[in-house]
Amino acid sequence: MSKIKNSIGWCDDTGNKVIGCDKVSPGCKNCYAEIGTIARVMRGMGRETWGPRGQRIPVADFSAKLRRLNKLCICDKCHETQPFVRVGQECGLCPPGTTLADNECTGTLRRIRFFADSNSDWLDRKWPIETFAEFIGEICRADHLDILLLTKRIEQLPDRMTAVANGGFECTGETMLRLVANAEWPRHIWLGVSVENQEMADKRRPFFEQVKAPVKFVSYEPALEPVNWRGWEFLSWMIAGLESGKGRRDGGLECITSAGEYCQEMCIPIYIKQDCAFKSGEQGRIPDKIWRIKEFPTL
Repeated sequence: MSKIKNSIGWCDDTGNKVIGCDKVSPGCKNCYAEIGTIARVMRGMGRETWGPRGQRIPVADFSAKLRRLNKLCICDKCHETQPFVRVGQECGLCPPGTTLADNECTGTLRRIRFFADSNSDWLDRKWPIETFAEFIGEICRADHLDILLLTKRIEQLPDRMTAVANGGFECTGETMLRLVANAEWPRHIWLGVSVENQEMADKRRPFFEQVKAPVKFVSYEPALEPVNWRGWEFLSWMIAGLESGKGRRDGGLECITSAGEYCQEMCIPIYIKQDCAFKSGEQGRIPDKIWRIKEFPTL
């Protein structure tokens, strides 16, 4: 098939239903998406997608990408894709330049982890409700993928789902109908909130804790200060990383070590992503025993 290339580390691929967002909390200050290629191209065409007056621009090929990936699985070793029916089997592919007899890949084929809307926030109220409803329907139907949704606006979820329920939109499929009627999220959609400091942890936890979802995770990135994680025992997963890139703010190594210790104590899988460095994904000061923790939920 084909190899999926992605630099994020904790997901296999990304895609966007909408381009554009607005800054709502301290973690947004150095947002990579605001200065990323897509935003710069749009800006060059005279279409600003960021800030209070920014447009929210739909991406035409999002649903087509979901449909294509929904037919596939991925090898946890060589990252080549194969038909979804092979999930759980040994990969067995032959790397280029070798013969199948002496060098078969021994990796295991698993579901693809897809980060939806890495260049926007899916709970941004500037999304037209029609676009939001279409997005929810599309990710509900892509049930062969593990779809990761991340937001800084979790408090807006009830109102957005109520608007879908009351809007008379066509809801196709049992999963979509159950979600709209009862706000019960399917297992293949992982819901996540961003947390960057104690203030945002305290603000977002009460809303997030009430969400009815089998898989809930936190992206503690950029970690701007140590957070007291007591009360977050309902989590299925955590991602932890200090800020990277130009203008990065160093929250201190304790952010990473304390998050790692808490998750280990509570048996919550955690993916340690990076120290504070210009390049994303660098180990830097992080001790080996913490740096090696690259865990995912067991579903």
